[in-house]
Order: sequence, then C-alpha cells, then structure tokens
Amino acid sequence: KHMLVIFGFSACKYTCPTELGMASQLLSKLGDHADKLQVVFITVDPKNDTVAKLKEYHKSFDARI
Repeated sequence: KHMLVIFGFSACKYTCPTELGMASQLLSKLGDHADKLQVVFITVDPKNDTVAKLKEYHKSFDARI
C-alpha cells in the first residue's frame, strides 16, 4: 500500500484545501484501485486543530482522507 501524506492546518485558506481537493479527486479517479493508496492529513497546528474541528473541516473532502 502506498501513502500520500499531506501536512497542513484547518485555518489554511488556499494551499491545504487545494491539496486535499486534489487528493480527493485522485482517490475518485483511482476507482477500485483507491484501496491501494492511503491519504493521511497531519496537522501542523495541533493547538488549534482539535479532533472536532478537523472532522468538520474534512467533511468537504473524500471520507477516505
């Protein structure tokens, strides 16, 4: 299994949503092969990115991230 690791934070307005959107599109395009890729988002702002905040933030992106 391959991994795509994305570092970011929920208050990021431009780069992070773009990267997560691209990862979501990639998973969609992979179709049945998407299970061979694990996409992981790691916050660089753990003080402000609570679990609840990140769950809400990620609703806009593929659930497999």
